[in-house]
Amino acid sequence: MFTADAHCDTLLRLESGRPPGPVSLDTLRRGGVGLQVFALFHGGRPPLSGAIQRALRQLALLPELGVPLLDGPLPEHPPQNPSAVLSIEGSEILEGSLEALARFRRLGVRMMNLTWNHPNAAGVPALAGRGPLTAFGCRLVEAMNQEGVLCDVSHLNEDGFWMVLERSRLPVVASHSCARACCDHPRNLTDRQIKGLIEAGGFMGINFCPAFLREDGEASLSDVCNHIDHVAQLGGIGILGLGSDFDGIDRVPQGIEDASCFPALYERLSRMGYRPADIAAIAGGNLYRTLQSGQEERT
Repeated sequence: MFTADAHCDTLLRLESGRPPGPVSLDTLRRGGVGLQVFALFHGGRPPLSGAIQRALRQLALLPELGVPLLDGPLPEHPPQNPSAVLSIEGSEILEGSLEALARFRRLGVRMMNLTWNHPNAAGVPALAGRGPLTAFGCRLVEAMNQEGVLCDVSHLNEDGFWMVLERSRLPVVASHSCARACCDHPRNLTDRQIKGLIEAGGFMGINFCPAFLREDGEASLSDVCNHIDHVAQLGGIGILGLGSDFDGIDRVPQGIEDASCFPALYERLSRMGYRPADIAAIAGGNLYRTLQSGQEERT
C-alpha cells in the first residue's frame, strides 16, 4: 500500500553524525513508503544566524539515504519506490528573508511550519501562549501562497492557526499533530481546529510522539489508532494521514518503532472496521492529493 509520511527529522540526525535510524532506505522500502517528507530544521532560539546555510548542509546530506528528491511537479500517480520531498520546520530558517523562501521553493521545499517551539518573526508557537501572527507572518503567508509552499500549522498557537486558515489560498496542513480530546497537550489540536481543517480541505498527519498520544507518555500503536479514529469520527477521513516525527522524538510508540511498521498500523485499522479505501487514504492518498492540489493552485 502506498504510504506517505508528512514529517521526519532524519536530515538533522544525519547532520549530527549519527547513522540512519527509524527512517532509512531499508525501513522505507519495508514499510511501503513511497513518499517521505524530510524537514530542514535548526531548533535554535530566534533570531538565528547561519540558519540558511545549516539548512543547505542538511539538504546536501539527503543523497546519503539513497532516496531521490522530487523537486519538480509531482507525478500524476504516487511513486512506488521511496522518494523524498522537503519541508521547513520553523520559518526562522529564512532569517527574515522572503527571497530565501523563493530560493528554498526552487530547491524543492513544498511546505513550511511558521514556527517551531520558540516565538519568531512570524508568530507564537503553541508552547508559548497566545498571540496573533505578526505583520511579517501575514506577509509570509501571502508569499507562501504565491510560491506554492503550503502553510504548516503544527507547532503554531491557536490564534495563528485561525489567521492562517483565513489567509491561505492553498491547502493548510498540520503535518505532525494529534487530537487534544485524546491527550490534553498544548501541541495537539482541539476539535474546533480539526473541524476547521476539515471544512477548509486541509491535511492532518498524526504524530507518533508518545507525549502527544497519551498523557502518561506510555503510548503504543493502539494510541495512534485512537487519535486517527477520533479525527475520523469528526468527519476527517478525507484529511487524515501520518506525520510520524521519526528522528525528531526521543521515544516511539510500542508497535510502530520505525518506518517499516506502517503495515501493522493498517492491519489494526482494518480490524477496527476501516474500509480498504479509507485506509489507503490515511496511509498516503490524502497527503499526496494535498501536495498535488497545492502545486496546481499555485498563483
